[in-house]
Amino acid sequence: MAEELPPQDISEEPRLDGGAQRGVVRTSKGLPLVWILPLIAGLIALWLLYQDFSEGDVKATILFHSGDGLVKGKTVVKYSGVDIGVVQDVRLVPNAKELNGADGVLAEVSLNRSAEYLLVEGTEFWVVKPELSITGISGLETLLSGNYIAVESGSGNRKRNFVALDQPPAFIRGDGLRVVLQSRRLGSLSRGSPVYYRQLRVGQVADYRLDRNGSEVSIELFIRREYAYLVHRGSRFWNSSGISIEGGISGISVNLESLAALFAGGVSFYTPENQRQSPLAVNGSEFKLYKNFSAADAGIPVTLNFDQGVNVTPETTKVYYQGIQVGEVSAAKANNRLNGMEVKVLMDPTTDELLTENTRFWLAPPTLDFTGGLNDLIQGNRIEVDLRKGQRSQRNFTARTSAPPMDPRVPGLHLRLTSRNPGSLQRGAPVYFRRIEVGKVQGMELRRDGEGVEVYVVIEPRYAHFVQEGVRFWNVSGLRATASLTEGWKWKRIR
Repeated sequence: MAEELPPQDISEEPRLDGGAQRGVVRTSKGLPLVWILPLIAGLIALWLLYQDFSEGDVKATILFHSGDGLVKGKTVVKYSGVDIGVVQDVRLVPNAKELNGADGVLAEVSLNRSAEYLLVEGTEFWVVKPELSITGISGLETLLSGNYIAVESGSGNRKRNFVALDQPPAFIRGDGLRVVLQSRRLGSLSRGSPVYYRQLRVGQVADYRLDRNGSEVSIELFIRREYAYLVHRGSRFWNSSGISIEGGISGISVNLESLAALFAGGVSFYTPENQRQSPLAVNGSEFKLYKNFSAADAGIPVTLNFDQGVNVTPETTKVYYQGIQVGEVSAAKANNRLNGMEVKVLMDPTTDELLTENTRFWLAPPTLDFTGGLNDLIQGNRIEVDLRKGQRSQRNFTARTSAPPMDPRVPGLHLRLTSRNPGSLQRGAPVYFRRIEVGKVQGMELRRDGEGVEVYVVIEPRYAHFVQEGVRFWNVSGLRATASLTEGWKWKRIR
């Protein structure tokens, strides 16, 4: 080994015997330059690894029942309308045990690191596609951007492998009350069908499913938070959708709630007066779904007193307000004095505030007015009502056996026409001026001397100025027919 020499004057080169130079060993006090570049490269690599771990994408797999709408490198994953990932690869999975042995499609997705918290137990994935129904249009944005995978967050342990739903989940975001209805059949109800209270939409059908033994359908409703206080344990729910046909000796009744309800379905509810002190419903409360409000016994009971016998049939004869059904006869019997009839009616809860001292009921016979549609052609007697606000609520009324001849409260110009014979005129018949309907016939009655008929008409305010002195009215409705064995049939238009 070379031995360390004492410091020397550097101006003199150390020499060995014989004049040859001798090597000098000096100790290095820093990192050799050759190691600096590899060290920098290593630090950069560690930084890149940290960046990839902290900000890079997260991988996950989603098993779908079908690959419809899934495109490699194009189909995006969205949460709350924000893109958080994209499908990286798609492949078939035969006999997938997660799908009970059915074939599936496995999508490998890459998600933003910021969305990693969504990859937990309970998170649900499904494909959003454009759908058109009577309740509205969903997934309309996919017409331009294409189908995408939607996410609903869950809670639980971390997870990387998921099974997608074959249809959107029933969960509806937002605070509200969730109750369950039990019914023998679903009818025309579907997810998204509206829930009404006094004809105001307060919620919707969230989901439905068969019970374990398959004997009933459980229908889950979502009631918005601001209307949850309306639902009590004693509330009654009924199906306000679809069309029903009922008949009897007095006639056939065809009832249609609305065109939207016919296809989309709908549920209505009401709390009877004697149940308004019952406790408020809570999440999970169960109710029975009735076929209509009269079956639910949710109608407002009203008694009509006629001064003579009338032909009405319980559960068939309906009550109408301006062509809209608002009630149904529940019972009918002779009064205690046997000089009239007492008719029990269940009125729709929406009429509650209009059943006052100013409201009037009367019996309307079946008509053959083709403008009224098929329902008016085939139904029997019906009861009509003129709902009016008043000072006090009333549940017992004196009803007429015929329509009132006139109603001065209807806006417009009221006229009284006299005629020897009304022909085929009826209440509600139109009044024309130059073939434009300008008014209606309100009613008719015999003159006191019995020599003719008085016809009461009302002209709409905007056409009232056409009625001036010297104006003439004539009957243009109907045909008169006579027959004989020798001359056959003869027809004459009544003018």
